[in-house]
Amino acid sequence: MKQLVCPVHEQINDLKSNCPETFFSYVNLYGKYPPALFSSLCREGQRGLDCTELLAGPPEQQNGARPARAHTPLLLLMLFSLLVFNMS
Repeated sequence: MKQLVCPVHEQINDLKSNCPETFFSYVNLYGKYPPALFSSLCREGQRGLDCTELLAGPPEQQNGARPARAHTPLLLLMLFSLLVFNMS
């Protein structure tokens, strides 16, 4: 869950958008998960999940090569598409 949500935490925490409601409605509707599953399992503190480890990124490799970056928005779009079209 953290690997999916932490890279886009700013959009999910934006109170002007309906991103969290949309995300969890898709998870509940197409994943058939109980409504309070993630709120009861994904707790680390008063402010929710701690994303500092994931947002800091992996340490640089010794040979100077940089690890490949994930295309998070594209992955989220693909996840939602799979959920929507697989359950139809």
